[in-house]
Amino acid sequence: MRPFKLLFRCAAVIAICSTAMGSAFADTFALVNINQQALFFNQINEGAQKAADAAGAKLVIFNANNVPSAQNDA
Repeated sequence: MRPFKLLFRCAAVIAICSTAMGSAFADTFALVNINQQALFFNQINEGAQKAADAAGAKLVIFNANNVPSAQNDA
């Protein structure tokens, strides 16, 4: 019976730690746009920022500045 309790406690600690670490990293999201000159992309940025603010998350917006490879490297 003792090994079962020890195994159960270890599993509980791992589950709690992984949940805490996962939620710590899940609060930041990234949005990569091809450019920020077009009104359409600026509206996407505004809507995404409002949604992130409402969810209590951080949003990082990257402007690829019309360079497709920059979107891949972001």
